[in-house]
Amino acid sequence: MKRLLCISVFTLFSSFSNAALLQVSGGQLTGASEVNIGGTLYDVAFLDGTCTAIFDGCNDVSDFTFNTRAGAEAAAQALSDQVFIDSTSYQFDSRPELTLGTSFTAGAIAYINYSFTALGNVNVISSFNSSVEANDNYWTSTVGSTLDTTLSAGSVYTKWSTAQGSVPTPATILLFSLGLVGIGITRRNRA
Repeated sequence: MKRLLCISVFTLFSSFSNAALLQVSGGQLTGASEVNIGGTLYDVAFLDGTCTAIFDGCNDVSDFTFNTRAGAEAAAQALSDQVFIDSTSYQFDSRPELTLGTSFTAGAIAYINYSFTALGNVNVISSFNSSVEANDNYWTSTVGSTLDTTLSAGSVYTKWSTAQGSVPTPATILLFSLGLVGIGITRRNRA
């Protein structure tokens, strides 16, 4: 029974420790911090404009946080799982038009830049947040570095950075403490 209780508490707090902190201004989703991608925490901001203006000229892969298709796909999945979500306070999955820079009620596209084509266009993963959960998806596409998302009501760039000063969250500390308590209880029961 005690082992089951420890496993249940572990599962409960594990799910809390993987939650990104959504950044909301005026009811719009502007970004998120502590988005967990493969065990590394990232911050993401939704930005309107051209790739050239947003990404320091948009002329070198070092301008982008993710430099592989796999990395950009992992970021797209994290957006779907941790950022474009419905909660008791906000409905960012059901109402994608609440994402900064977008206004389509049917869905919004968030570009995740990762490399360049031979002709100099930008390879992106287009993360689609649909108002219908089953239609959420992502795909590989290309955009020109001068594409201006302010002229498109349905798309926005994502700018990623490694989360600064990532320290254990209270949920992580509590989870670790509960694990130690569980080990102590198990050892005491064996004695």
